[in-house]
Amino acid sequence: MVHFGIMLVTVLPAMYLSGWFILANAMDYLQVLGMFLMVGAVLWLLFYLIFGVFQPKRASQQARN
Repeated sequence: MVHFGIMLVTVLPAMYLSGWFILANAMDYLQVLGMFLMVGAVLWLLFYLIFGVFQPKRASQQARN
């Protein structure tokens, strides 16, 4: 939660101020927020699978051998 809070107050404003997105109305701001949340969720899931599932399994298999 701490990481998410830090990202929310640093990266999200940087996305809004970067000029990479057209921000003409409230829906545009919500779309950028949605993109921020979706990319964060995908990256969280990817790293959870790598370091929380696959790596511990691999380490326990190597310890048995």
